[in-house]
Amino acid sequence: MGKMLLSHTHSENASKFGVTIQASAGTESQHTLQLIMDAADKQKVDEFVTPFTQMGTVEVTTGIACEAIVARGRC
Repeated sequence: MGKMLLSHTHSENASKFGVTIQASAGTESQHTLQLIMDAADKQKVDEFVTPFTQMGTVEVTTGIACEAIVARGRC
């Protein structure tokens, strides 16, 4: 299952969902994967991460670049 999910994160596959993966990281001891992705809308991301629900909880949050936060004066 892990190999299938890893192949799912390849850029060629992600682009089929309208998603660009900017970065990925994992925490071995917690079996956690974190992805930083760009997409036109959250629905595209939700569709892309659906296979990961077979392995456990999936949480999708909307992020913003640090530069944009600073430009807004909110830090």
